[in-house]
Amino acid sequence: MKPKRDKLFVYGLIALVLGVVLWYNVKMMLVKEQMERYLREKYGKEFVVTKVYYVYPYLGGSLEVEGLAYAKDDPDLKFEIAKSASDNDPNTRAYSEGYNQDLWDKQKREEIERILNSELVWVGVSAYYDEEEVYGRTLSISEAEEQFKGRIDLCVNCVLFLDLFTFKKEFSEYKNLLQGKLSKKQIEYLFPLIKKLKDINYRRVNLVIEFYNEDKRNKVVNEIKRYFNQGKYQFYISEEGLLCRIWIRDINSIDKPEDIGSYINTEIADGYINEEILSK
Repeated sequence: MKPKRDKLFVYGLIALVLGVVLWYNVKMMLVKEQMERYLREKYGKEFVVTKVYYVYPYLGGSLEVEGLAYAKDDPDLKFEIAKSASDNDPNTRAYSEGYNQDLWDKQKREEIERILNSELVWVGVSAYYDEEEVYGRTLSISEAEEQFKGRIDLCVNCVLFLDLFTFKKEFSEYKNLLQGKLSKKQIEYLFPLIKKLKDINYRRVNLVIEFYNEDKRNKVVNEIKRYFNQGKYQFYISEEGLLCRIWIRDINSIDKPEDIGSYINTEIADGYINEEILSK
């Protein structure tokens, strides 16, 4: 009798596991369909949601269901969509996603990339609007610039490289730069760059420039490209090899070379200079 009971137990256990797996797959298929319908209704076009899964909470947060999505007309741009696992309303609009933001960042980056002739640039577009203003349609970046004029900001991030010898030699000049005191050489480089990036479509344009050690070029380039290949257009890269960072505010207001210094943000949290490298 015991072998028979053991077999029944094993069969029961297998049936239980298969039942849980089946339930999970059906649940995820339903969530996938709900997410795709939500995106279709919100943006007025077809989307595909893949890799639907539970995201377990950290530090007392709530359990979420998350998926990876892309528009059928732009499969290279991937973004995350999530909702609370306890929200069982099939028509809920309580999703967390940022397709508009990601689309605008991608399209604006392509424009800035052409202007600067550099791949090592990424942007952040911030528009302030009510969801109902755009519900049911997808706006391109040019349409967003037109519709949200006076309510849209831009931040441009670009990476440059310096050989370590030059940085050490000109260290005092870069330290002064963080305090808004520019050398003639820095003005001659920055002012033409600022003129290229000024954009009257935006209420405010900020410019962040990061200078990295030339020896780290391959690593930095590969890290940036990895984000782009993943369809991510806003990110922070490793500070390994970072020599200096400056943040220039509201470049639309800079009309003369001598104005640049007064728009450099001298807050410690925004500026950075690598003093430790001097001793290496």
